[in-house]
Amino acid sequence: MGTTSDIKEQIKNLFALLREADTLGADIIYAHLPKKSGLELALYNRMIRAAAHHIINL
Repeated sequence: MGTTSDIKEQIKNLFALLREADTLGADIIYAHLPKKSGLELALYNRMIRAAAHHIINL
C-alpha cells in the first residue's frame, strides 16, 4: 500500500488496491493493521470496514 512511514500514501492507495484485488477475484486479503492512533487510526478504520469487521489475528 506504500511505505510504512507514509500513512497518507497508504490511505490514498487502500481502495485502489482493494478494487484491484476484487478484479483479480481474490477471496482473502492478508494485511498488517496499523496502530490505532493519529492518521493510522483512519487507515485502521477504513481497513476494518472494508473487511466487514472480520479480522483474524495470526
